[in-house]
Amino acid sequence: MKREPPDIEKIARGRIKQLRKEQGLTQEELAERADLTAEAVTRVERGARTPTLKTLGKLAHGLGVSPGELVDVEATDPPKLSRHLAKIVSKLEDEDPSVQESAAELVVTFLRGVSRIGDARP
Repeated sequence: MKREPPDIEKIARGRIKQLRKEQGLTQEELAERADLTAEAVTRVERGARTPTLKTLGKLAHGLGVSPGELVDVEATDPPKLSRHLAKIVSKLEDEDPSVQESAAELVVTFLRGVSRIGDARP
């Protein structure tokens, strides 16, 4: 059975939104950092506009990442990874921050491995 190629546009939209939220930025703040309009950022995140390479470069600059990070198929989280990770780490809220960070890294590594195993199935 032939595997479908990854939807790079969808991956980029998701990564832009994910990184923006992780950094606590509004769409307006990202737009300002990226020298774009807030409407352009909104339309890209919603999928109403396909970003050009120039726009992806501006968004990456505004987020402080390389343009490649916005379209890196391997770096994308499985759909529910963030929620699962948040649940697990929240159970460790009384622990030392270094313990929380180590646990988060371990969970991410595990869940990505599980995701790849699932992708490898025929």
